[in-house]
Parts: sequence; structure tokens; C-alpha cells
Amino acid sequence: SVGAFLAVNARYSLIARTHSSFSSAIWNSLYDARFRVVSPDTSSTTPPDNRSAQSVPVLLYHGESEAGNMPWSVFVAHMRALHDAGWRTLTLAQLRDFLKEGKAVPDKSFMLTFDDGRVDTYYPADPVLADLGFTAVMFVITGFSLHDGGPAPSFYLDTAELRRMQESGRWELQSHGDQGHRWYAVQSTT
Repeated sequence: SVGAFLAVNARYSLIARTHSSFSSAIWNSLYDARFRVVSPDTSSTTPPDNRSAQSVPVLLYHGESEAGNMPWSVFVAHMRALHDAGWRTLTLAQLRDFLKEGKAVPDKSFMLTFDDGRVDTYYPADPVLADLGFTAVMFVITGFSLHDGGPAPSFYLDTAELRRMQESGRWELQSHGDQGHRWYAVQSTT
């Protein structure tokens, strides 16, 4: 029901964004406790492949938490499986050069993307990216995250969080529109 969703989302928002560096510390600790493999070697178990990719898959995720669209454990399992099979992420510049200029990229390359600039994406996904050496692109709804007046809605990342993402070197930020996902009344044509 809607009430149950709102209750779970409110509880998650409190955990997810107790604020900034403290939230990162919480999610990093949760990741370490639940998922980090205790091993000095985080390299792939598959030997590097020197062939060039013929195509590059793009994976898109929305909300990776127990209250999001995908349980965190499933997201971590996806990323671990890709990493262990020798897959590596590309930056937007690398993908562009591959598509537009025919520059070679490793055979097992993929683009990892997330939509909306959601809190329930950044905090759970960031420790996974850091652990596996992956990068990602976040497509931000600018009207919700970069708005004038007042704090960002708790569902969306704010300016400071976006800045920290970009400074980490793991995240690239792009626009997902200014008012994406808003409902607008449209006059009927009948």
C-alpha cells in the first residue's frame, strides 16, 4: 500500500541521508560487514582479455536498497559477477571515442548508469564501485537536486552530495532533465 511504501521510504531516508559524510560512513560500514570479500586481491579471477569490443552494453539501475527498486544484495551480486568475469566499466569519454571514432576498448567493457540522482542509489552503490574499481554515470534530475530555495527533497541528492560524487572520480554527472518525472495535466483532444 502507499502508506507502507511511505513508511519504508521515510525510514530509509533517515538511514540513507543522516547526512553526507556520516551517511557514507554508515553505508561503507554496512557494505564492509555484509559484502566485502576479506582478501588482499580484488583483481578479476579471469585473465585480462586483449581483444577489442565489438559492442558495449549499457546497464541502467534505479535505486539499490531494500526500499528501492532492487535489493542491495542483488545489485552487489550483479557487480561482483561482472567483475569476477573480467568486465570493466567505461567512462563517457571512452564510450564516445569507441562509438564516434572507432577507438578500441577492452572486449569486456560496459557502461554503468543510474537515473534520477537518487539518494538510494548513491549511498548503497558508491562503496561497491570503490571496492571493485568501477565507475558510473548518474543522470540527475536537475530541478530536484540543483534547485533554488530550501533543501533538496530527501529522495534526491543535493548539491554537496553531487559535488562529493564527482570529486571521488568514480562518478560522472549528466542531466536527466530539469523536471523529469513530474506529472503534468494535458488538455484532452477529444
